[in-house]
Amino acid sequence: MDPESLRTITTSAITALSTLAGAAIVAYFGYRTQKHTRKTDDLERQVGEQKKDLKRAYRQVSSYYQLEEKYSEQIASMTGQAQRTVKSQFRDAVQEEGFDRPKWTTLECEKAISDSELGQPRTQERAR
Repeated sequence: MDPESLRTITTSAITALSTLAGAAIVAYFGYRTQKHTRKTDDLERQVGEQKKDLKRAYRQVSSYYQLEEKYSEQIASMTGQAQRTVKSQFRDAVQEEGFDRPKWTTLECEKAISDSELGQPRTQERAR
């Protein structure tokens, strides 16, 4: 075999190996990208479901606040106390039982829902 033929065979072999290595690298990164895309899609779906659950929770808090308004108004009319006093007494009792003192209002819940629909984080500042 002459040197020119040997050089051609060697160059062809190197080119073939480089092509195979390149294809393997592209396939590997394509697989990883697809895998991460699938994980990202799953996480986005989970975040969407959790946002819906959080909105429902905000609506529940708002509903309980409305319920508190109604029962405190009724109790205040029966006892002669101010409605705010009645609400404060019940909130104190809840806190004494080891629960958080209710502070949110319907307005705050509606703002939190609105913020979550806009994709903005909820601020610590409370609406009054």
